[in-house]
Amino acid sequence: TNAIIDKVIDNSRDYAGVIILTDKFKNEKDNTRNKIREKALAAGFIAILNEGESKYHTKIDCGIENSLDYGRVILELYALRGEQNGKNQRIYLTLGSKGSICVDEDGKIHWSGVYRPDEKPKNTNGGGDSYAAGVCESEYQNHFVRDKDSQLSVQEIMQLATATARARINENLTKEYINELLSNDVLSYFKTEKTIEIIQLFYDQNL
Repeated sequence: TNAIIDKVIDNSRDYAGVIILTDKFKNEKDNTRNKIREKALAAGFIAILNEGESKYHTKIDCGIENSLDYGRVILELYALRGEQNGKNQRIYLTLGSKGSICVDEDGKIHWSGVYRPDEKPKNTNGGGDSYAAGVCESEYQNHFVRDKDSQLSVQEIMQLATATARARINENLTKEYINELLSNDVLSYFKTEKTIEIIQLFYDQNL
């Protein structure tokens, strides 16, 4: 992984990097996760974390209902931005059935709900990876393909990534089904818009 990061940085004048921080290195003895994270963030890579990684890197459990603690999570994620050497990029945090959060380049908070199925899914494996794939594809298209006027917003990227995760969980990972979700389904939010406002206020007051 370190070699790949070095290659991206050294061989491209205009690169767009995304680091997906997984919890696979649970028993590493050489601090591998921290080393990889520090190198990627210092190079200005976009970051994607899940709940387990949030616990590891921000030292706080984000799988909770208290809005103030959500604010603390965002403040800790902002601390990770400090490792980007001023090359502030987006940090996406997935919260499973509670949706996802993104802190963008300017420190603004974006919140996405989920496309909730009619019945509880039997298997959610691959949902987080599919969300990450949706983010990677969208960020790549924005950086290298789309012109400035047609780029997806952060909220649109999160919505597409959420639809991709739902399609994977429903075992129907096709463009047609993802587009159907985006066109016809409605995001279900674990929190209310008022709670999001409270989180943003808490965040702004503690910078």
